[in-house]
Amino acid sequence: MIVLNGIEKNTYRDSVALMRVSRRVAGLAGVEAASLMIGTPSNRELLRGAGLLAREGEQAGPNDLVIAVRAGSEAAARGAIEAAVGFLSEREAVKSGSLPSARSLAGALELLPEANLALISVPGEYAALEARKALERGLNALVFSDNVPLDDEAASSITVVLNWTAGLKK
Repeated sequence: MIVLNGIEKNTYRDSVALMRVSRRVAGLAGVEAASLMIGTPSNRELLRGAGLLAREGEQAGPNDLVIAVRAGSEAAARGAIEAAVGFLSEREAVKSGSLPSARSLAGALELLPEANLALISVPGEYAALEARKALERGLNALVFSDNVPLDDEAASSITVVLNWTAGLKK
């Protein structure tokens, strides 16, 4: 049994995307367990507790993505990490008639001016700023981000409704 970690520097994906890729990687031949997480201290602790943190993963920072794999062989583990990188780069096919898509709050409000909710899913250090933008436009804000500083939450009247990976540090 071998545990390997791949690190994608300065890479962020939301928790739902990481869970989907983790499940796909865990289903590959020869893979016993897999998890993809942002390299925050609390997430590294979770990986360590699950027996999925290798030396490379210990070096990950809070802006890095850790691809953690436990497999029956080194070849299977390396292949799983390669596959994970490929899965991360896939884009879901856009079907005609699907929901509109925008890359900014302003763009989203142009497409859906009747919207009353903004779902904020960005790295924690940026979540309060994005939530403030939404609140200033009269929207409700649902923050789905990890490691939002508590001071930012209090200053912005933001309540983190769901923290998928590790919980907030007090």
